[in-house]
Amino acid sequence: MFTRCYDQCRPNVTNIDPKTYSRFQRQLGKVVVLGEMKNWCTMNPAESEPVALDSDEMAALQAYIHYERRGESLQPGKH
Repeated sequence: MFTRCYDQCRPNVTNIDPKTYSRFQRQLGKVVVLGEMKNWCTMNPAESEPVALDSDEMAALQAYIHYERRGESLQPGKH
């Protein structure tokens, strides 16, 4: 369910680059890891339940994000 809810906002995780995390997120007012940002997106725009950062589901989602972004380099000013 978590992946489906997140995919509604960012199909194939096109707007996220895992190489840019940990970083300061204005929405949260602190430095966050990738999983924390995924939970924020899931709870707010998607209005769904967060997933434990240490769960198998979160590990799978983060693996999916890394897979989808494989071979892409950072583009300064875009991320």
